[in-house]
Amino acid sequence: MSGSKTPSGSSASRCPQRTDAAGNLLLGSYPVLTLCAPEHRDLADDDLIYYARLDAVDGVAPKGLIALHVPDTDEAFYFDAPTGLNEGEYPILRFDYNDGSSTHFVDSFALFLETLVRPT
Repeated sequence: MSGSKTPSGSSASRCPQRTDAAGNLLLGSYPVLTLCAPEHRDLADDDLIYYARLDAVDGVAPKGLIALHVPDTDEAFYFDAPTGLNEGEYPILRFDYNDGSSTHFVDSFALFLETLVRPT
């Protein structure tokens, strides 16, 4: 994987992208979270609401952040809901599990996709 600079100036690695059999976007082997049908929500580990419920009970990310991409590594990406909408979008934060810090990553979901997903 090659490193690149994000719009916020931090280093990021582009993950190989692919989709699974159901058409869900994967970065490496980890899903970008989505909204599942309500009847599957309690079993779907790639559901936004499932992760929001987990974070509300025992999450390590600051309160109010909405999980977007949570790979099994030292970082995760969250919608920054407490900051509020900016031109109809929540900014994306990068959360560092090693030290508990969060930093601005990009200003929109589209930029998140361009930065981490879109091949160069």
